[in-house]
Amino acid sequence: MSCIAKVDPSCLVSKESLDLLIKSIQATKPDIVFITLSQNARKNIITILQAAKIADSSCYTMLRNIVLEYKHIFDSVPEINSIIENFYQDIESLVKFVELSGEFTQNLVNIVREYFSRLTFILLNKYTEGKLNLVQYYTKDADSTTPHNLKKVILLKHNKYIYNIDAKYINKPQVVKEISYQDILEAPALNFNGLTKTELLAIKNKNAIVEIVEIDGNILETTISSKPTQDDIKIATCTEDIAIITLQHTENDALLGIFGEVISFCHKNNIKVFITSQSSSQSSISFGVKKYHLDQLKSYISARFNSELHNGLLSYSVLENQSVISVIGNGMIGKTGTAGGLFSHLGSKGINIYTIAQNASEVNISFSVTNEKTSYVMNEINKMCFLKRNHVSLCLFGFGNVAKGLVKMIQKQQEYFIKQGVSISINFIANSKKYFLNANDVNIYSVVESFNTNGIAYDNIDTLLQEITKAELSNPILVDLTSSDELAEKYADFIKNGIHIVSASKKANSLPFERYQEIHDACKKYKVHFLYEANVGAGLPVVATVQDMLYTGDTIKKIEGIFSGTLSYIFNNYDGTKPFSKIVKEAKEQGFTEPDPRDDLCGADAARKILILARMVGHRMNFDDVSIESLVPKELEGGNFDDSFFEKYHNQDKILQKMYDNATKDGKVLRYVCVLENGKASAKVLAVPKNSPLGNTLETDNIIAFSTQYYNKTPVVIQGPGAGIEVTSMAVLSDIIKIFKYIQI
Repeated sequence: MSCIAKVDPSCLVSKESLDLLIKSIQATKPDIVFITLSQNARKNIITILQAAKIADSSCYTMLRNIVLEYKHIFDSVPEINSIIENFYQDIESLVKFVELSGEFTQNLVNIVREYFSRLTFILLNKYTEGKLNLVQYYTKDADSTTPHNLKKVILLKHNKYIYNIDAKYINKPQVVKEISYQDILEAPALNFNGLTKTELLAIKNKNAIVEIVEIDGNILETTISSKPTQDDIKIATCTEDIAIITLQHTENDALLGIFGEVISFCHKNNIKVFITSQSSSQSSISFGVKKYHLDQLKSYISARFNSELHNGLLSYSVLENQSVISVIGNGMIGKTGTAGGLFSHLGSKGINIYTIAQNASEVNISFSVTNEKTSYVMNEINKMCFLKRNHVSLCLFGFGNVAKGLVKMIQKQQEYFIKQGVSISINFIANSKKYFLNANDVNIYSVVESFNTNGIAYDNIDTLLQEITKAELSNPILVDLTSSDELAEKYADFIKNGIHIVSASKKANSLPFERYQEIHDACKKYKVHFLYEANVGAGLPVVATVQDMLYTGDTIKKIEGIFSGTLSYIFNNYDGTKPFSKIVKEAKEQGFTEPDPRDDLCGADAARKILILARMVGHRMNFDDVSIESLVPKELEGGNFDDSFFEKYHNQDKILQKMYDNATKDGKVLRYVCVLENGKASAKVLAVPKNSPLGNTLETDNIIAFSTQYYNKTPVVIQGPGAGIEVTSMAVLSDIIKIFKYIQI
């Protein structure tokens, strides 16, 4: 007999599930099949037997009610009533025996269990017209189910799985496909039933495996074996409503003796201890029990150790409303940093840990938190330990040209990403009017169509934050491709919810300094990444260069450059032969300016970029501190833009022509240049030597020169396109990949 099947009660709830069970048994072809009691029946039997123990005649009525649990399932089975009546008679005889003799023995427990299993077997066999002629009822003796040549035990279940975390705490628990006996036996509150620990140990000792099969489709869901699993943490379980009792004594040896007596009392009275922790000084010991046992234990301690308590030798305190959480996995054995990483992560989220215990096997780390924090902590454990670390979920805000370019770039790179082990999904897209969210891995090729056809209207950014948070995405990244002030103001809220940010928008980094600092401080506190390479220089590595200089201890003395791709294009094409206003109009017609070219001509965009770099360098500076030369006359500022602007703008031509002529006399050209030096920042039109780096720019080139302590003779120069869909998309995607790599560490 090498293969045994055991039927979980979940397979006996309806005639439909019985049909599925039969098909599954026929497919798996076990040597023998066992039937077990339902969970409710077990609980009711305990109540009945406790009543019988004190000779309470109500136990007979309770037994009859349990039988009725089965009757509604098998109403159409011939001879059902006579079977139940015979069962009533047998049970009545047992109860009368208890009432007359006043004895309550384990033998009675075994007999009642056997009768209920036999009833289930008879009913099932009747219903299937004898098809299950191999079915036997289950007995308590675990060894009877584990013959010497046992290779496999099949546990047949229906819609009941082993999850990494109980579904009551998270929306999308993962089915555990493989788990070791060591891990599953360590779990104090695992959502697993059907095999007792005694049975699991007996099967383990025979070096057999357990296969848990879902009867709907006959799918192998989980395998339990002696094979160690590689995951650091395999499962996380939780037991709520725990009271933590802490004993303290003036003498260490006496404390150990008292604790031993308390634990012995718990064992004799079926009080389960969920966590135990002792201080290194041995002056105190803490342990946890279910809250409903607290009064019983307090009464025992007060009565048994009255003298010690009265004389001040012994004291105890109680911490109520605790939940004991256990993270389990034999992959933690011999591996450093698991506990430290876990508690560091929870600490960064403001979670207070009250009691901690880890056994020497290194397989189980248990700790307690308040009941009200339980769901939050379990969600954080899920994010840290179980959601795919090799995956990032993108949430795109803004769906204009850059966003569409980014999507195309990700699609193009899919094959390369797969080879590199990089996994990216776009789970969320929003524009100013609607959003689309799919919490599952989204087909990267259909996400745009889904957004266009299934988008949902929304009122504010808070709504979107709530939806993204509820979706429990794997390593979510907010990708800001908007110019939204409202979204920039909400960055800190996203960060507090563990959402990384990649931004092409300069709005957040140019907020008033206090708000800017709040965002970056939140990143440090919550260990969230905020990257913004596209803020300065589009696809040029300007931000990364500044960070590298600062990390290596260099001192940046001066930053000088052309930061606006639009103004670069305009001045590169302005040679005095055409009016300046005409060059601006042509630039707009070719798509090189914003829809309203005043947004470029005012110099604010370039000023924000030098402000961002100034703040990175360490200057406590606001936007108003940047000296800006606007190329838009006061009378043309404000109001809606239309083409009549160019008719009025020609007055600016004379000013620019004069500046150009003066520059030409000195062999120079005009450029719109940003400068940061000696704690002062400016953005203005300058005449620069024609053959200098700033004078040699082409088209939409940005060029930035860094004069530093290390680069004090020749500045570091970065030059290239400062605008364009492809280069901006590249900078954004590069930041996304950086975050992917950071979270692997």
